[in-house]
Amino acid sequence: MTNKKKWLAVMMMAFIFGMTIVENLDAQADNRLNGTWDVGSDRKVKGIELTLNNGNYERSISNNQFERGTYVANNGKITFRQTHIMYIDSKTTAEIGLESAKWYTINEFATAMRNSYKKAGAPQEFLNDILEPILEPNISALPQDYSIVGNSLIITYPVPGFEGEKYTLVYNRK
Repeated sequence: MTNKKKWLAVMMMAFIFGMTIVENLDAQADNRLNGTWDVGSDRKVKGIELTLNNGNYERSISNNQFERGTYVANNGKITFRQTHIMYIDSKTTAEIGLESAKWYTINEFATAMRNSYKKAGAPQEFLNDILEPILEPNISALPQDYSIVGNSLIITYPVPGFEGEKYTLVYNRK
C-alpha cells in the first residue's frame, strides 16, 4: 500500500512538473511581440518605448531607460514582472542615497526609498498606506490584455489602487 502511495506521489509530481514546462513553453510563444514599440509623440503620453525580447523587457521615456524585467504572454494576456529600476535625475537619486543612471533591483530601490522617507520623518501610516503599495514589486505583475493589430500593440493596463479602472496604450512598432 505504501508503495502505491509513493508511486502515486511520484507520478503526480512528474505530471505537475510536465504541465509547468508545457505552460511555460506555451506562455512564451508569442514572438510577434519581439521588437521595440513606441507610444509616439502625437499622443498625450509621449516618448514611451517598450522593448520586448523573448520574455525580457525594458521601458524608456525620451530615450532614458528606467525599468526592466521579464514578461509572460499567452492567449491575449501579458504579465510584466519588474526586476530593476534606474533613475536619471541625480538630485532625486542622491536624496534617497542612490547613484544616478545605475540599475538597482526593486528590493535595493525599495529599501533606499523606505530609509529616505523614515529619515525625513514620514509617519508610519504614510509608509504603510502610500509608499508600500507603490514599491510593491508585483504591482505590475497583474495580467494585462493585449492585442497586435497590424503594426500596433495595444495593452490595457489596470490602474494601481483603483479597483476596476484601466487605461489603454497603443504602441507602434519602430
